[in-house]
Amino acid sequence: MIEIFSTCPPSTNIARARYLQCVADVARWSERAGCKGILVESDNSLVDPWMLSHVIVQSTEALCPLVAVHPVYMHPYWVAKQITSFGYLYGCRLFLSMVAGGFKSDLEALNDTTPHGLRYARLLEYTAMVMRLLDNGPVFPIDW
Repeated sequence: MIEIFSTCPPSTNIARARYLQCVADVARWSERAGCKGILVESDNSLVDPWMLSHVIVQSTEALCPLVAVHPVYMHPYWVAKQITSFGYLYGCRLFLSMVAGGFKSDLEALNDTTPHGLRYARLLEYTAMVMRLLDNGPVFPIDW
């Protein structure tokens, strides 16, 4: 089975006064077109993807946000807390797009000097921590 995802409009291309309505409209159009979800991107120039995901979920019946998650932008506990909060508040699914890279200027602005290859290793560890938090288990083995 193939599932189709659309993309949330970037906040950099639409006037602030119209932006939230545009996001809601695109979400509704995407749902009517049969999309399973909508990608909500993340970088230094865009509105927070988690906040936009609230607009998407509140504007549709079943469209699932596909939230771009980058280890440099948020702590793994915060990601797990957002996921469980969405589930509790809306009873909906979220999809995560785990991002290892990014724009060079964004990484430099955040003082992330991690070499390209090591960013993927970091992403694996980060994703494992998020998953452990969602499983309600200890993130790190505790040796007393």
